Amino acid sequence: MSQDILIGFFFESKNLEHIANQQTAFILKASHLQKIYTGLPPSQAHLELPPILPGHFDRRLKILEQTLQEHKVSDEDIRNWIDFEKSFREIVLSFSGY
Repeated sequence: MSQDILIGFFFESKNLEHIANQQTAFILKASHLQKIYTGLPPSQAHLELPPILPGHFDRRLKILEQTLQEHKVSDEDIRNWIDFEKSFREIVLSFSGY
């Protein structure tokens, strides 16, 4: 995502390893595979960023879908993961200033 022409600017000067670790921890907690998540909730995690517009959110989902396909994740699991991510759409958009 950091190299993507449409959303890469969100990641400029950011610690990509930290972002990946936080995303992983959040997904594991939200999926009930981990008991503790110490990061910020989606409603606060994006406050310092430029506004995240619907197209930005959708682009991230498309990149996620393509990445999961490249890693041979089943179509059903991809749909479930994308639907899970979509459940945060309103929160991410509303708290990012959109």
